[in-house]
Amino acid sequence: SYAPLIAAAISLLPAVASFRLIESRRRSPAELSRLKTFRLVTLFVLMSLLISSMAFRAANTGLGIPGIENKNDDFASQLSNSCGAYQMEFETKCKVDSVESKFTAFLFGDSHAQAASTGVAEAVSDLGGTLVIAAGGGCPFLLIDTNRRCDLFNEIRFEKTKLLKPDLVIIVNHQTTWVVDRLNGDGVSWATKSNQIEGISKTLVWLDNLGIPAIVQGEIPVCDFKVNLLSRVLNSRQSCMRNFDRQTVHLDFLSATKKLVSKYERHIFFDPTGVICPNSKCAPFLNKKMVFVDVSHLSPSGS
Repeated sequence: SYAPLIAAAISLLPAVASFRLIESRRRSPAELSRLKTFRLVTLFVLMSLLISSMAFRAANTGLGIPGIENKNDDFASQLSNSCGAYQMEFETKCKVDSVESKFTAFLFGDSHAQAASTGVAEAVSDLGGTLVIAAGGGCPFLLIDTNRRCDLFNEIRFEKTKLLKPDLVIIVNHQTTWVVDRLNGDGVSWATKSNQIEGISKTLVWLDNLGIPAIVQGEIPVCDFKVNLLSRVLNSRQSCMRNFDRQTVHLDFLSATKKLVSKYERHIFFDPTGVICPNSKCAPFLNKKMVFVDVSHLSPSGS
C-alpha cells in the first residue's frame, strides 16, 4: 500500500506552509540554503522509496526476492497438474495422481484445507499416493448442520467416502474464527465451540466405524501482520503481533481436538504450530518465504 508514503507527504504540507508564510521572512541566507538542502534530501528519499516500491511491484528483480503470495496461489497450484486450475465451485474437485498409486487419500475441510493443499499434495505425491481434494470456503467437514449449501456439499463428501473407502482422510477445518465472529455478532448460529467439538467427535466415530483412518490437523494460530515495503524487501519480521500462546480460544480448540483424536488407535492428530512457529515464536516469514497469506490462512510455502 502507498498509504504511508502519501500520509508522509501530506504531513509535510503544514511545515511547508509555515516556512513560506512565516519563517522564511526571519531567516538568514545561510539558514535558507541549509533548509533548501534539507528539503531536497527529504524529497529525494521519498521519491526513492516510491520508485523502489513501484519497481518491486512491477517486476521480478531476479535477486532472490520472492513475490508476495496470495490466496489465489493455493489449491496445490505449485504442482504440474489440474489442481492449478481449481475453481471455487463446490461441485469441482481436484485430483493429484501418482503414476503407480500406492494409496488414496481424501483432503476435506473448509478454506483451510484449500490453504494446506499444496503441502499435502506434495507429501502424498512423494509417498506415491493419489490425493483427492474437496474443500469449500466456509464449509468444514463435520457431521453437523451448518447451512444448506454446506450441508449438501458435506452429504456428497460423506457419501463418496462411504462408497469409495479411501485409505486415509485428512481433515483441515478452522475453528476459532467461527467462534470469534459469532461472539462479535458477525458469525453464524451453528458456530459454537460445543457444536464444533461435537461435530468432529461424530465425524471421527463415523470414520472409525468404516475402518478409515483420519489425520486431523489442528488449526493454525492467527498471525496478525501487515506486509509493508520493508518486510517485502527483508522478507522477515520478528514476530506476529499476537503469538499463539496468547490465543486462548485457539489453544482450547487444539487441546479439545487432540483429546478427542487420542481416543482412537487409527486416527492421528497433527499440531502444525511447532513447524510454522519454530522456537515457540510465530512470524509472517520463515526462511525468507511467507508462512501466512493472511491473518488465518497458510501460504503455499507455509503449507
